Amino acid sequence: LSTTFWLGLILIGITVFVHGIRSKASITQFFVGFGIAGVYIIGLARMGVTEERSHIIEYSVLAIFMLELLKERNTSGFKGLSIPVAAILLTLGVSIIDEGIQFLVPDRVFDPFDLLFNTIATVGAVASSLILSWVRDKTIKKG
Repeated sequence: LSTTFWLGLILIGITVFVHGIRSKASITQFFVGFGIAGVYIIGLARMGVTEERSHIIEYSVLAIFMLELLKERNTSGFKGLSIPVAAILLTLGVSIIDEGIQFLVPDRVFDPFDLLFNTIATVGAVASSLILSWVRDKTIKKG
């Protein structure tokens, strides 16, 4: 499982890197991105339980997908919520459904700590995306 975990992490990193190159990211964006990646890697390395590591990765990716989906559709039809807040709430809704299903499945357990890790992952991913967007906007205006 550990090898699979690291392979998944590397594939996600390659995806983010290629996306950065494709969108002609500035050197500042790469440094900020590497800093954010460093925070994730250190946080993941300190976690002793592999399942929690997978929750951080899974829900980070899902949150970014939700955020990009809502930005693509330019949807703010969630009673005045901003797109990032709507992405967080939708992702956490998936998390609640996921944990709820586990309550019904034999040999699985509803774990409130999983909801906590999913929330941390979701908010962290959306915040990281917003930081990178802010840096991109600042470097575009400068240069």
